[in-house]
Amino acid sequence: MFDNGEFIGLLFFDADRKGFFDSSTTSELIKDSDNLVRQICEQRKCVNAMSDLGFSLRRTNFEHQNESLDHAYRVGQYTRLIGEKVAELYQLNDETIEHMVQFAELHDVGKYSNIGSKQQSLWLEDWGDHLKLTAQIQQGLNLINALARQIHEEQQTCVQLLREIIQYHHEYLDGSGAPRGLSHAHIPVSARIVTVANIFDALTSHRSYSESWSLTHALLELEKMVTLGKIDGNCVQALRAQQDAVKLVMQSNFLPRH
Repeated sequence: MFDNGEFIGLLFFDADRKGFFDSSTTSELIKDSDNLVRQICEQRKCVNAMSDLGFSLRRTNFEHQNESLDHAYRVGQYTRLIGEKVAELYQLNDETIEHMVQFAELHDVGKYSNIGSKQQSLWLEDWGDHLKLTAQIQQGLNLINALARQIHEEQQTCVQLLREIIQYHHEYLDGSGAPRGLSHAHIPVSARIVTVANIFDALTSHRSYSESWSLTHALLELEKMVTLGKIDGNCVQALRAQQDAVKLVMQSNFLPRH
């Protein structure tokens, strides 16, 4: 398959019986494959546009630009580790996991817009934490929806996945999260995975206001949150079961795609 002259992959058809691909069937598959390739290219354009938006917004965070880009990258990589480990349990296919990885990097994109930035919106200082968080989440959704309309991709399945991650990654299983206080099965699996990935990176990353935690200490803290009914235990166990891979991500940094 090619997208504007760029090779992007192979489309492979298989059959469970000999002689299935006769001339008539082959002609139909060729016709259908043209439509399928077109849909794949449209989805790819949508995903890339969303990722580019997130990268551009993070680059406006002049004070902590590298920290922000590194955090986004690592949350995406932790999301991959968790997603692949719980794929069978939660019936996640390869495409969904790949989109989750890319969109996990956009989980807090609203923070870097005008309304979500402390540097540009000092009046938010007067709000409570819950209201500030809700405002940032809504602004993230506004940005994504505006871009989806601009590129005429509002109905893409991947856009809905991105909306779920942005809107619900601060929800807790016991209903104490934000912005809607959802609980258990009402919180999409994608958001539950990104919640764990995000918290883990926040704990294990050095910030200007806090020291980084060790892998062991961070996992114990996550398990405490599982015991309290806050986060998905299967997602935490996925990290615990892959500690060598987790350590590599902990030491990694964002690499520019362009």
